[in-house]
Amino acid sequence: YGGTANAYRTHLKDNVWSTQASDLLTLIYGANGLPCPIGGKSRWSQPDAAKAGIVGTFSEWLSCAGVDLDAVPADLAPGMVGLAPRFRTMGVQLQLKLSYYNRPGDLTHKPDRDEFSGYEGIISELRIDRSVQWSYVRRSPVGIAFGVEATVMVTGSYKLFDVQKLISTVVEFCVLMQLPSLLVQLVALYCLGFLS
Repeated sequence: YGGTANAYRTHLKDNVWSTQASDLLTLIYGANGLPCPIGGKSRWSQPDAAKAGIVGTFSEWLSCAGVDLDAVPADLAPGMVGLAPRFRTMGVQLQLKLSYYNRPGDLTHKPDRDEFSGYEGIISELRIDRSVQWSYVRRSPVGIAFGVEATVMVTGSYKLFDVQKLISTVVEFCVLMQLPSLLVQLVALYCLGFLS
C-alpha cells in the first residue's frame, strides 16, 4: 500500500509480520499497449512522482489514449450512430486503469516481467484508454457543455506466502476428510435397523 509520497511492503519472516519502506515504480502504457510517455517518460520512479505527481500535458494524456480532439469519432468507433463530427464537440471518456503488483511475474506486459524479475518494490501499470461516447460535463447558462471525462479503475494482485495459513488449511482438510467415514459408520451402526 502507499502512494507517490510513500509505499510500504509487508513481509512475513519467522512468523513475524513486518512493514518496511518499499519503492513504487509506475509504468505507463497507451491504448495500443505500448509504453507511452507522460511528462517525457513512460516509467516514473517513486522519487520522481513524489515531487509533484505524474505530470504531463493534456495533449500527452489524450495522445496516449489515441485521441485527438480534432479527430473524427467515427474513425475510432465505426458503425456507431449519433456521433459528432469532432471529439471537441462531443467529448470523450479517458479510462485510466491502475494495476498494482508486488511480483513482477504478474505484470501483464511480458517484456516488463522479464526486465523486472528481480525488482523488490511495488510496480504499478497505468493503462490509458478511451471510450467513444458523448461526455456530458455540465449544464451552463449558455447551454450544455461536453468535455473530457476521466474514469479511474484500480486493480492488481498482491501475493504473500503464509506458512500459518498453509498449515491451517492442511489440518482443516485432514479433519474434513475423516468426516465422511464417520457419517458412514453412524448410518451403518444406528440407522439400518437390527440384523437378523
